[in-house]
Amino acid sequence: MFGAIFSIILAIVSSSLHAEESPDFVIKTIDFNTIGLLLGMIIIVVILGETGVFHQIGIKYRKISKGNV
Repeated sequence: MFGAIFSIILAIVSSSLHAEESPDFVIKTIDFNTIGLLLGMIIIVVILGETGVFHQIGIKYRKISKGNV
């Protein structure tokens, strides 16, 4: 988010993007499908992390490899 805001401010300061055009430009360039996909994946990973799935997978693979990395 910080990077996006910084790049918009930098574009306005360098005069490659006019300040009055920036809200329309930003809204047109946002891909809400990608943001929704990323948000959904983050939610799934957080839920799986809280349930201990990744810990159990790690234990299972450690047993399979017998500790040999």
